[in-house]
Formats: sequence, structure tokens, C-alpha cells
Amino acid sequence: MEYRFEKSSRTFLAEQTTLSHVLRTIDEGLNRLLTRDRQPVSGANDIAVYEAVARGEQKWFEEWDRHRSSPYYGRLEYIDHDENDVMEVVYVSKSQRSLSFRDGKDRVINVIPWNAPVAKMYITHRSVPNIWDLKRVTRLVIQAATLDEVTDLYRDANLPDLGDLGEFIESKMFEKSSGGKLADIVATLQEEQYDLIVQPMRQSLVINGGPGSGKTEIALHRVVHLLHSQSLTAKQILYLGPSAPFLRYVSDILPSLDATDIVLHDLGAWVSAYAGLPVRPQILYQEESKLYDLGFVEFVDRWFKEYLEEVALKLGPLEMEFNVDRMSGKQTRVASLLCEDVARLLASAKSLSHGVQLLRERWTSVVETVLVGSESHEFQTAMSQARQRFAAWLATSHLPRDINDVAPLYSTVRKQFGLSSPFSLQGTWGIGDALGLLYLSTKIFSPKQRYALIVLDEAQDLPAIGFALVRQLLTANGSLTVVGDPYQHLTDFSQPLSWETLAQQLQARYIVLKDNYRSRAKVVQLANAAHPAGIEQRPRRPGGIIHPPYSLGHHAAEKLIHEVERLVSRYSGQVALIFANKIPHQLREELFALQPEQLKMAVEPADPEGYQVIISTVKYAKGLEFDAAILVAESATAFELVLGGAYQLYTAISRAREEVMMFGLGHMPRHYQTLYESVSHD
Repeated sequence: MEYRFEKSSRTFLAEQTTLSHVLRTIDEGLNRLLTRDRQPVSGANDIAVYEAVARGEQKWFEEWDRHRSSPYYGRLEYIDHDENDVMEVVYVSKSQRSLSFRDGKDRVINVIPWNAPVAKMYITHRSVPNIWDLKRVTRLVIQAATLDEVTDLYRDANLPDLGDLGEFIESKMFEKSSGGKLADIVATLQEEQYDLIVQPMRQSLVINGGPGSGKTEIALHRVVHLLHSQSLTAKQILYLGPSAPFLRYVSDILPSLDATDIVLHDLGAWVSAYAGLPVRPQILYQEESKLYDLGFVEFVDRWFKEYLEEVALKLGPLEMEFNVDRMSGKQTRVASLLCEDVARLLASAKSLSHGVQLLRERWTSVVETVLVGSESHEFQTAMSQARQRFAAWLATSHLPRDINDVAPLYSTVRKQFGLSSPFSLQGTWGIGDALGLLYLSTKIFSPKQRYALIVLDEAQDLPAIGFALVRQLLTANGSLTVVGDPYQHLTDFSQPLSWETLAQQLQARYIVLKDNYRSRAKVVQLANAAHPAGIEQRPRRPGGIIHPPYSLGHHAAEKLIHEVERLVSRYSGQVALIFANKIPHQLREELFALQPEQLKMAVEPADPEGYQVIISTVKYAKGLEFDAAILVAESATAFELVLGGAYQLYTAISRAREEVMMFGLGHMPRHYQTLYESVSHD
């Protein structure tokens, strides 16, 4: 149980006074930075220090100007055994910049970042043996620089009785906010989530998280934590999501946690820009599904190894004679690279271009050894001739120069793997083939840019070749964070990868999250029944409403609009009409013809924020969340146990927080009916 203090209580009034001290400290700091006279500096060292200080002050100004309306959300009291057993008080903030202020008793109190080590006690409600002895944890809700709530979440049993005005209440920890954007979860982080966020930089993670498990929030908070704790720059981080609408949906988290420079990339758009090719996300041919398997990655790796052997054979040995003046007269010496040397150096390289670099360095070293003792002018002339000889030798193999030269090689790989379908249609490449082309190109040319941290969000539909590609883009000490739910796999024809196997391939730690903090219990039970592998999530929020299926005949649009209006009036967040694969054109026209004037409704908008009703397919809705979801089976096979219907139904149900409905257009959705009856009879 939590204990919430009344606004007239001594505790609440004391926290109001503390807030006023904090706000005054922030305002004084902001004003000081705005009005400070800059002193001229001279000397390179002075200028460098001046610029570093100025950058730090600018960051402090930006962050506390942004966080002034809600400077902290928690309070900790604990005994610090490293500081002579002194009772310490700290406030926990979303800001990454610490703040010190003096309270009414002239004590110096600190406001610390949420990912500081001591702040973990706000989540765990546990002491750290021999270091910190936790006494009290308090939640503070501050909006528009006004204190709205003071609630004790934990009190040590040895503390005196509260003796203050208030009441015990049920925990609100898992109540999620409604609206068209994902919010940060700092104030409600669970220990399991926190521990994943603060994993060491070099630890790669594969997080298999069901709907509402907080997996995307974990990924985004990990970006913020590593950005600040490892002093990374935005250019060292690559964040890839499944679609532009999804990224707009989650985009508010990073600015709220002081990571304004991080760019979130839509996978398709990023691949298209990287490859310089238009890319389509969907599979058009069943044969393309082979590109999604680990077997294709292994085949490309074997093919490339054989390709390097062929290049070595084409190049052959490299020899060159030099006449060197010595005390005893002119001597003829031979510099050579043997065939086995060429093959060994190419095989040991990270890429073909790296192999060429190793060959060039080896050739230079061999020639320099041969020319030991020669005159300076003779040495320079001979080295110039050696470089020309190397370039001519290299040109005989006709190595690829750019990605356009890699495309024919990729076509060969594809055919040898057994694929005959075209990899491009009217110049547009499938996502699997575009990733395959890029993967092969990174094995031929070293990547133009490598990243210290790469995050793949909602990655269940990414082909195996995509995971192999991003590994190529990591720096030597870089790490990968992969999050998603393999059972929300929506790629036609192909089966989901085993993420446990994927983690082994990526040399990553594998984690499964089974708690659902988003959906009500009834919705989670229905989603569990629909789960393609029978894996059950644990609901953390009671209640919820699920409905039996209905068949819609004539006037389908009127019935749907009626339900939409009912749900919009009931909930403060968004409502979704989710179709399996296709939104019937005539029904769409009828829905908009009946749209009430006050209702903001859109079909798969580029930015879902600002609309009360979203009409979409499952693919668009993947990763988004709504207060209520109305599922519409547009055909007799939609959401049924054919093709990817089971995955679609599980994914669609899981979009809802509070309420789920199902309609069939001219038929009764059989699979949903079976699931509903099984849940209702429990």
C-alpha cells in the first residue's frame, strides 16, 4: 500500500517549500547564464577550456530550462555508510544534469539523474548492504512547476509513525497514460527494466518482450543512459525502427530525457538511403522468404570466402626486380608477394578493401626491405615504380569500385542460393534483397561509418541478413540492442527467427520479458489465448473488456461509427479500427461520409498524434497502442489460421489497453470466436 499525504499535511507543505527553493535555484542559474559577461581569453589552452565550460553551461541551461516545470519526481532518504553514517536526502530527476540547492534549514540537498547508482533504490525499495541503508521512498508529482501529489512508496519499519494527514491507497504504478505518444517510464521503472538499461556498454542484448512489456522504453532509455555515461555523440548511435509512424509515436521520450540530438530512423528509408535504391518493405514472392533465414547469411559468408580465394588466384604472385647500388657494385634484388601470402592476407581481412590495404602495406614493407642501403633519390624512384606496379597488378582482377559493381555479384550469390525471382521490380528492391546487397557490400568495402551503439526496435520482421549487416557496422567495442516480439511477426510467407538462436549468433545476452504493464487483464488473457506459441504474459493491470465477435452485413459503416463514438466518449486516448491486410475502399468511403464533425479520424497517418481514431492494417498498427481496438476481418480468411493470420490476430488484440471488439464483414470470425469462448469460460 502507498500513503498519499493530503495537501494540508505538514509533509505536503514542506515539499512545497522545497520545490520553491529548487525553482529559485534553477531560475537564478538560468538568469546568471543569460546575463554573465564573458571575459576575453588568449592562448590555445585557455580557449579550449573556455569553450568546454561554455558547452557545459549551455547544456545545463537547456536541460534545466526544459525540466523546470517538473524538476524531479522522487525523493530518497537513506543513511550513507561511506559518509560517517549521515542521513542523506536526494531528489531524483529526469535531467542528466545534477543540481544542488539549500533547503529551509540551510542544508545542501542534491537533485540527481535517474540513472545515478543511488537512484536505483527508488525502483528497488531496497538498501545496498554496507553502503546505503534506505529509510524512505517518496513519489512527487509536479506539473507546471506546481506540486500535485506527495506519496510515500516505502518507509523503513523503524521510522516513527507517520502522524500526518493522508490515506493509504492502492498502487498506481502500472497505470499508463493515454494519448497518441509513448511516454518515458523513468518514474515507474521496474528493477528488471532498470538493470537492462544500465548494462555495460559492450554488452549486446536481445530482448524478447511481449506487448506492453516496456521493451521499446527500455531501448530508448538505454540510448540515453549510454549517451551520457559513455560520453557518446549522436553520430555514434544508430536507432532503427519499423516505420515512420512508429518512430513519431515514440519520439517524445528522447527529448524528455535530454537526448535531443538522437535521430530515429525508419528501417526502409535508412536502407534506401544507404543503398541508394528505392526499397519496398513487403515480400512479393514466396521465394523471397528464404532471404529471411540464417541459412542465407551462412551461404553469403561461404560464397564470399570462395570469392576471396578466386580473387587471390586471379591476382597471382607479384614480383618486381630492382637494381640497387651497393659498395660492391650494382645488385639485382627481387621483391615478391607469393600466392599463399596474397590468399592469407585477403582471408584475414575484415573486408576485401581491407585486404587490399593489407596487401599494399605488405608490398611496401617487402620493397623497402629490398631497397635497404640504396641512395635516397634511388629509393624514392624505386618506391614510386613499386606503387605503380602494385596498381597495375591490382587492376588485372577488376575488383568492384562501388555498390553498382556489387549488384552483379549479389545476383550471382542469389542464383547460386537457388532463387530465381527478380530482386527488383520496376527498379524497386525488396527489403531482404537490399539488406543482402548492403551486407555483401560491407564485406567488399569497409563501411563508411561504424557505430558504438545500434538499436533495432520492433525487429521481429527484420531478415537474418539485416542482423548480420548491423554487426558489420559496429565499432570494435560497440554493442547491439535488439528488442521486439518474434510472435508479432507479420512478414508474409516467412517464419519468425528463433531469438535465442539469434542471441547466440550475435554473441548477446538473451532476455524474455513476460509482464504486461499496458493492457488490462481481460485483454491480456485474450491475447494469451491467441498467442501462436501459447506463451502467456502476466497482466499487471486488473479489469478490461472483451466482446464476442459480430457479423456485419448491411450498414456496416454505421455500426462501426456507432462503436467508435461510444469508445471515444468512454476513453481519453485513441481508438483504432484495425483490418488484417486491406481496408476495403467502399467501407472507407462510407466511414468518412458518416464521420461526425467533431471526430478527428485518419487512415494510417504519417504522424498518429492528434487523431482520436486511427484506421489501419495490422502492419501499420504494429508497435502502437490504443485505449480500444476494433478488429475488422475484411474477408473470411482474415485473422484466421492461414498464412500469418495467427500472428496478425495476436498483434492486433495486443494493441488495446482497455477494450477489444471483433467484427467480420459478412461472416463470423471463427478463430476469434473460439478464443473468446475459451477465455469467457475460464
